[in-house]
Amino acid sequence: MMRMFRTAVATLGVVAALPGGVAAQLSPVPAANGVAGAYLTLARGHEALWINPANLGLAGGPSVSLGLANFGASFSALGLDLEQVRKLADGGTFDAAARAQILGKIPSDGANIRGQVLVPVIGLQIGKLAFGLGAGAVYDYNVGRDMVDLALNGYNQSRVDYRIGNTNGRQATYFDAAVAYGQRFGPIALGVTGHYIVPRAIDNWRIFEPEFDLVNRTMRMQAFTAGTNAGSGFSVDVGGTANLGILTVSAVLQNVAGNVTWNEDNLAYRQFAFDNTNVGDAGEVLADQFSAGTAPLTATSPLGAIQTADGLFSRAFLPRTLRVGSHLKLPVLGTRVSAQYNNQLQEGFLGGFWKSSVSVGLAQKILFFTPSIGYARQLSGAETTLSSVVAAAQAQSDGQLLTAGLGLGPLNIAVAQLTDGRRSNTDREGLMVSVGLTLGF
Repeated sequence: MMRMFRTAVATLGVVAALPGGVAAQLSPVPAANGVAGAYLTLARGHEALWINPANLGLAGGPSVSLGLANFGASFSALGLDLEQVRKLADGGTFDAAARAQILGKIPSDGANIRGQVLVPVIGLQIGKLAFGLGAGAVYDYNVGRDMVDLALNGYNQSRVDYRIGNTNGRQATYFDAAVAYGQRFGPIALGVTGHYIVPRAIDNWRIFEPEFDLVNRTMRMQAFTAGTNAGSGFSVDVGGTANLGILTVSAVLQNVAGNVTWNEDNLAYRQFAFDNTNVGDAGEVLADQFSAGTAPLTATSPLGAIQTADGLFSRAFLPRTLRVGSHLKLPVLGTRVSAQYNNQLQEGFLGGFWKSSVSVGLAQKILFFTPSIGYARQLSGAETTLSSVVAAAQAQSDGQLLTAGLGLGPLNIAVAQLTDGRRSNTDREGLMVSVGLTLGF
């Protein structure tokens, strides 16, 4: 299989997304994922650092809490189901009927793979203060239909009409050190979180249209990556929570101020070349070329490298995002019913894919167990894409998330089935998993 294609489908296991700027459908807090993200008023202790700093000022929270080993991932694919993605990433083969079925499901503008992995490394809360460290990235890959055909079936000498199309992608990785403080004023608590952002890397990659030798019946393609690996930034979140008896309401404005600056003086590229003799299994060839390292990207670099770098820093920031939520705690039973609205006020791709969404959740504590369920829906017409090749008319937004969670003492687990929107009348199917430990005193 073609290395570039395998890399696209395998990267879901190795890239991460930062807690400070996650998509509406994935939270850095496992308990929040159990109620589909409707957790703005419920976050307590170290959880408030990532969700709502005002909650640090509320009465009844832990004196000290520690979050460890938190991990969350959401992944979705358009035109491929999850088993096919796994098999392609592992270099598996398909029989003729399976190959035809796969190609038949892929839209004319190609397959798409995208996702996030949240890794809040540590969160510590002491009284009204909280500190934390996270690391991560976000990625979005497009693979043209003919590229999938080449990966599945190899090169057909009788064809001179292969079109690579939207075979490109974008990803960014970065670190976040955060500190938050909350203070109560009667029934109202206010809070602020400051984030020191350390951009790690941002990259575009692209495979260009093939060149054909009609006499010798051969084909040649070139691919490039272009990016940089340094930068700096900051952001500020503000929040407020009002406790009105059995009803609690909150509002948070994330990234109300801030900036992410990437190092434009450190641009570099890699160049790859392959042809019909290795297009069916180009892994070793491309791995050797990748190990050759990068070259500085300048005005005299190959045109393909310059074109690949086009738009590299476009929308490469954490978007200002409004979140409004509430929860109702039923007397006696202790059942918590929550709801939340999320809206990105800017189109920054580091904030994820769902620009606007609503979610509802239900959680019930039973002795040492806290089962939960949730449902989130992407609002019509609201989707942020990382790759500019996707036309707005194609990026239909019918995303839905159905979640189930379980709190077992300090352990929280959440899983979800994800329909991550539509494109060209084709569903983007996926899943979400989240797990973490919380210790409170």
